[in-house]
Amino acid sequence: MPDSKPLRINILGPITSVPFWPEDVCARDVLAQLEKAAGGDVEVHINSPGGDAFEGMHIANALHAYKGKSVAIIDGICASAATLAAVSCGSARMHEASLFMIHEAASFTYGT
Repeated sequence: MPDSKPLRINILGPITSVPFWPEDVCARDVLAQLEKAAGGDVEVHINSPGGDAFEGMHIANALHAYKGKSVAIIDGICASAATLAAVSCGSARMHEASLFMIHEAASFTYGT
C-alpha cells in the first residue's frame, strides 16, 4: 500500500478567537482540519507571530490529543502562542532561516 501524503494544516497568521482577516487562525479552523485528517498523518506549517494565549492553548491541546502522527514545520516565525502548537506536535522541524521565540506571559490594560 503506498504512503499517503500527510494533510497540511496551516497556521500562517495571527492566532485569535475572533478572526477578522483572512490570514487569522482560530482553534475552530485547526480542529476542523484535524477532524478531516481522521487520524492520518498531519503536517502543521507555522509562520505566525502568535496571538491569543488561550486560543493557542486550545490548538495545542487538540494537537496533543490527536491520535495520528503530527509534525510541526516552522516555515518562518513561530512566536508566542504559536509555539504552543509547535511543541504539542509529535516532532518539529525548522528551516535554517526560521525563528522560534518563547517569552514570559505579557498583558496590558486600558480604559478607566
